[in-house]
Amino acid sequence: MIYSVVKLQESAATELKEKEDQAVISEVNPKELATPLSITMVTNKQEANLSAENQQLMEVLKNQTEQLTADNRVLKNQTDQLTADNRVLKNQTEQLTADNRVLQNRTDLMTVEIGNLENQTKHLNRQKDDLNWTLGVILTFDSFPVKEFCPDKKCQPCQGGWILYQKKCYLFYDKPAPWLTWTQSQTYCKNCGADLVVIDNQQEQEFISKNIKSYYSDHGYWIGLKESNGNFIWIDGRTDTLQYWLETGGSHPYVLVIPDKSPTQSWKRGSPEFQLQLICESEALIRLN
Repeated sequence: MIYSVVKLQESAATELKEKEDQAVISEVNPKELATPLSITMVTNKQEANLSAENQQLMEVLKNQTEQLTADNRVLKNQTDQLTADNRVLKNQTEQLTADNRVLQNRTDLMTVEIGNLENQTKHLNRQKDDLNWTLGVILTFDSFPVKEFCPDKKCQPCQGGWILYQKKCYLFYDKPAPWLTWTQSQTYCKNCGADLVVIDNQQEQEFISKNIKSYYSDHGYWIGLKESNGNFIWIDGRTDTLQYWLETGGSHPYVLVIPDKSPTQSWKRGSPEFQLQLICESEALIRLN
């Protein structure tokens, strides 16, 4: 039984080989099938061709593999270089960020210092302007009354007995008779570094009306207004536009203000010979902001 199986396997193998040989022989030129030697030569030639092709493919594959390996090495080197460059760039960026933070802090500090310097400059300029203002007031005097403005060596805006109102000083002269004419009154004010009062608006007129007192019937106070060529001109050269007249008639050239009257109806004409009390006005020695 075992022998029969072996013989059957050998028979099958022999049959399979014969079929393969016939297939090979069928692809060969019939002229080459004349002898078994021809078949062997064809087979060897095919095997040689396949071996050569295989060798060629192996060489190509080897070359491609080597090229890919080289390319991969170059790519790895480039990647490593880029990683190193990125690390350097990151360090530089962090350093620049730190430097920028330091610079910003310095800039903020300088901005604060500049603001402080600007405030100091404004303060110094204000002091300079105030000193120039004070100097200008002092220069209006032929002899500056230091004791009147600066008792106990501490200066004040107005002389003793004068009233400060809106950056100006007013003297309401109320000494006993004999009083003064308009011209004498202006001279008196000049000697005090002032002029007879110039009224600029209704608020100033109301302030004056509150501070003058009745005396000797309807006597009034000289103000710095007089008639010239048909117009009423203030002592600083401006033409009057207020016209707070109590009486519009008369021919006297000088103007006085009457106490206890409506502020906007309290002016009268006065004769050059009239002797009355008066109101002086000057700039404050110390300019108040």
